[in-house]
Amino acid sequence: MGRYSVDLRKKVVTAYELGFGSIRQLAEQFMISPATVHSYIKRYRVSQDLTPKKPGPNRPGKLEAHRYFIVQMVKDYPDCPVG
Repeated sequence: MGRYSVDLRKKVVTAYELGFGSIRQLAEQFMISPATVHSYIKRYRVSQDLTPKKPGPNRPGKLEAHRYFIVQMVKDYPDCPVG
C-alpha cells in the first residue's frame, strides 16, 4: 500500500488539534485506521514533521531458504498436482 500524502496527514492532525473529533471519529472520517491517526499525532508532537519515512530494506521471503529444494521439485515432478 502506498503512503498517504503529507496534505492528508496535516488535515488529520489539524482536525484533531482543533477538536473536530476523537481519534476514532477522525479515522472513520478520513478512512484510515485509528492507529495511523494516533501515529500522525504523536509524530507531529515530537518532531513537527509529517513527511513519510523512507522504506527500509526488503527482507527475503519465508520460502527463500528452501528455494533450491522447491525449484528442484518442480523440475523433477512438473505434473505433480498441488493441494
